[in-house]
Amino acid sequence: MISIIFPTYNSAHTIARAVRSVLAQSYTNWELLVIDDGSTDTTESVVREFVDPRIMYIKQEQNLGLQKTLNHGLALAKGEYIARIDADDLWNNPKKLETQVLFLKSHPDYVLVGTGIITMDTDGVELTRTLLPETNEAIRARMLSKNCFAHASVLFRKEVGEYSEEGVVQHAEDYELWMRAGLLGKMANIPQYMTTLTVAPSTITARNRATQARRILGIAYKYKTKYPNVLGGIIIASMRYIFFLIAQYIPFPKKLLYWIQKVIRSL
Repeated sequence: MISIIFPTYNSAHTIARAVRSVLAQSYTNWELLVIDDGSTDTTESVVREFVDPRIMYIKQEQNLGLQKTLNHGLALAKGEYIARIDADDLWNNPKKLETQVLFLKSHPDYVLVGTGIITMDTDGVELTRTLLPETNEAIRARMLSKNCFAHASVLFRKEVGEYSEEGVVQHAEDYELWMRAGLLGKMANIPQYMTTLTVAPSTITARNRATQARRILGIAYKYKTKYPNVLGGIIIASMRYIFFLIAQYIPFPKKLLYWIQKVIRSL
């Protein structure tokens, strides 16, 4: 079984699309844990329109933040594997979960597998396509320079553990978890575009690019003795932080900004 952790906050306008992409999966032995982090909109009524016993809606009366909300979902999870999705994401390939489950079942020494990603804007216009490092060796060679996994694309074994709730990893809590996962076993990415992410100025990631890049740099430094290519990795992570810091003050044209981000992701 797969437990799909789905934290959400005031996402009534997009959450149905994400849920439908889960329901469209060919692999059906899953539970979807929608953890509402104190929404004040109509998120609950939208979710409850889906009449499926595998979908569970859990309302947190107070807004606890993403890290605690993710761990709340993990504490409730009954599955052997954990998947992630957010309200502004979707799984564009109905065989995503099936492909990943087959991979982990046939590779017991692997603990984490992601997919390639497509990014689109809020109008549904495709912006970029990115295949992340595929093999365990390629991923390890890049772990100190970048996050090699899109959060909404992953499937990992539950024994990988919980997300850190420390403030120093906020907005990069997934990257820190993958660092720990790599100490437990091998990692991979399926070289197919199976996950679509929405890029919008209002998303948490977009609002905190510079902070996220700085914290990724800090996490990379923390794990510098655990992964190869220390000097190159730290230099590239530093360059990424400097760029996003500058981008907070210089209004790059949107297409140029996305192109630069694509180049940065390829480093």
